Amino acid sequence: MLNRYFKTVLTGSEVLNGKPAPDVYLNCAKRLNVDPAKCLVFEDITKGIEAGHNAGMKVCAVDDEYSLHQREDKKSMADYFIHDFDELEF
Repeated sequence: MLNRYFKTVLTGSEVLNGKPAPDVYLNCAKRLNVDPAKCLVFEDITKGIEAGHNAGMKVCAVDDEYSLHQREDKKSMADYFIHDFDELEF
């Protein structure tokens, strides 16, 4: 059902190095034929934010219950921060 919204799906188990290595994001950008500098990553954990920046991408941190203890770190590390995807305007 969600496949109609995504051109490609890639998981950490499909790349050699996990986060905070940039592999998953760089491979995804390559599959999409998009310059990593033109990508925006949505992440809910600090290692993911690091991975996005390591890939040369902008990162939007997403608040969630699981990583409440990382909220301030996420805010300081990311380029953007949202509490909910409903905050996004398209």
